[in-house]
Amino acid sequence: MAYELPPLPYANNALEPYISAKTLKIHHGVLQRRYVEKLNALTRRHGNNLPLDQLIMEAPEGELLDNAQQVFNHTFLWHSMKRKGGGTPSRRTGLGQALLQWGNGFQQTFIVAAKSIFGSGYLWLVADNTGEVFLWPGLNADNPMRHGLRPLLTLDVWEHSYFLDYGARREKYAKDFLKHLVNWPFAEANYARAFGA
Repeated sequence: MAYELPPLPYANNALEPYISAKTLKIHHGVLQRRYVEKLNALTRRHGNNLPLDQLIMEAPEGELLDNAQQVFNHTFLWHSMKRKGGGTPSRRTGLGQALLQWGNGFQQTFIVAAKSIFGSGYLWLVADNTGEVFLWPGLNADNPMRHGLRPLLTLDVWEHSYFLDYGARREKYAKDFLKHLVNWPFAEANYARAFGA
């Protein structure tokens, strides 16, 4: 099975001024493309024929898993953002209700969690099997599905995802993600698909 680089769900310049076209071209067109190419080379060598999500669940730790996770994580990231995103989820949705546990503190909790990831990784909004929602820091390429969690949305905090636009200001990047880019309908749909709410 050959894996393909999925297209972005928007134009390269759609997220400006918060994420530049240059950043997206490099992040998607160069870096994610390399993960796809490496994954295909590895799967040819290992004889893999699994869908990507199943490969992530079954692959042993190592190069094959890392590249599979990076292909998935990046694709999930692109859908976690949209032009004119931001705001808060509807309280009429299951996810909106689940986020009430933070009161008005979700955004600050998210920003602190994004800042607190040491080194590279992703900050995920996830749900466990009961529908409880929490923030989960995935280090490097780690994916929450490997830990029995359902991904709802993610923010990439590898430096290549924000350095051209923000320098070392990860906190500002996380704030802009929440205020201007986060795709709550995507996260709400992921929650509803998992829990019917």
